Amino acid sequence: METADADPRSALTAALRDGADLIYGGFVLDSGGPRVIQAMYDEGLFDAGIKFMGPDGVLSPALIEQVGGAEILAGNTYFTFGGLLPSLLSDEAGMRFYTEYVEQFDEEPDPYSVYSYAAMQVVLSALETAAESGTVDRASVLGAVRNTATFEGIIGTFGFDENGDNTAGVYYGYDFEGEAFANPTAITPTMHESCE
Repeated sequence: METADADPRSALTAALRDGADLIYGGFVLDSGGPRVIQAMYDEGLFDAGIKFMGPDGVLSPALIEQVGGAEILAGNTYFTFGGLLPSLLSDEAGMRFYTEYVEQFDEEPDPYSVYSYAAMQVVLSALETAAESGTVDRASVLGAVRNTATFEGIIGTFGFDENGDNTAGVYYGYDFEGEAFANPTAITPTMHESCE
C-alpha cells in the first residue's frame, strides 16, 4: 500500500486465497497500519489463522483504539521494537520512570520515551565529563560519549563499542495479550538456528 487511503481488501483477499500465514506491514500509525489490521479482522483473515506482523511504527497504545479494540489484536498480531517497552523495564529507575509518567499524564508512555531519556542522560554525563577536563566543546563532548564504556541509566547498564553502537542494542519481538503488548522475545542473529 502506498498511502493510508488505499483499500487493502483486494491484497488481503489474494493473501487468503494464496494460503499466506502472515501479512507483514512496514507501516506507521498514520500510513495505513491500523486500517490493514482492521481489514484483516473484517475480511476473516484472523479467523483463518493468518497473523499480522508490524514494526515499531504501529507499536503504540494508540493502535488499540485505532483498530477497534484490544480483542482484534490479541492472538492475531506480532510486533518488533528495538528495546523493551517502558512498561516492561525491570530495573528500579525504569520502573520509576514508567510509574511517574503514567501518574502524571494518565497514559502509557511512547515506546521510545525511555530511550530518548537515556540518550539525554548520556549527553548530560558527557557534558559533565567534558567540563571536568576543562574544555566543553563539540569534540570533547563527542569524545566523552565515545569513551562511555559502562553507563548506568534508566534502561540499565550499557555503553558504546568501537563503532559507536550502544551495547544495550537488543531487538525484541512482541505479541499482544489481553490489553497490552507482551511477551518480549529477544531477536538475535542466531535465533533461526533453533527453528524447525
